[in-house]
Parts: sequence; C-alpha cells; structure tokens
Amino acid sequence: MAEKGKKIKVDFGDVDKEIRKGGGKGKHIPEGDYLLKIMDADIRKSEKTQSRYINWKFQVAEGEQKGVTLYGSTSLKPEALWSLRNLIHAATGKNVAGKAVNFDPSNLFDNTGKHQPPPFTT
Repeated sequence: MAEKGKKIKVDFGDVDKEIRKGGGKGKHIPEGDYLLKIMDADIRKSEKTQSRYINWKFQVAEGEQKGVTLYGSTSLKPEALWSLRNLIHAATGKNVAGKAVNFDPSNLFDNTGKHQPPPFTT
C-alpha cells in the first residue's frame, strides 16, 4: 500500500498533450470504457531493469462488471509517462503534460475515472 504523503517527482515535460485511449495486450473483461475506482497504488522498482513503476489496484464501479478488481501498472520511464498522464487525467480531469509535478499516488485513492481495460488485468 502506498504511504500517504510520499511524493515522487515526475517530469511530464516531454509528454505529448494528446490524451489517447488504449494500450496493453491482455483482455480479462470485455473491451470498452469502464468507470474504475482507484483502490491502491504501490511505487516499485523492477528487479530486472531497476526502473521504477507504479502498480495500481482498481475496482469496476458500475455496470455488469461492477465489483471486479483489476490491476495495472504505469511505468515511470520518460517514454512511458503518457500512461500515467492518461490515468491522472481520467481520475482528476487535469492534463499534467508539459509539467514537473510532485505526485502522491495516494491522492487518487477513491477517485473514479473512465478507463479502457486492456492495460489492466484481473
């Protein structure tokens, strides 16, 4: 579980401002947009590459899949920050592209936003 108040510096300076849909390969619930509630997040480091990423836990908030728990991750590598930018945008309506921010993943807990499921697994 993410420690409340633990911020990480994330520089979205070189991230394209366009919010795009999609990503990931596996589908564990039918394709489509889902209202997901952010339940938890954990900042981790890959043992293989030593790169950092955020591991997320979501819950489908409405519809036929309501209550299904999904898991996904957002890399903190500069070339992959578009995924975290999209998640922040879906949860808050804010586009952080072009900015360096002190980001605390726990600030998104209990927020909901529309997401497509392919980057997430059950």
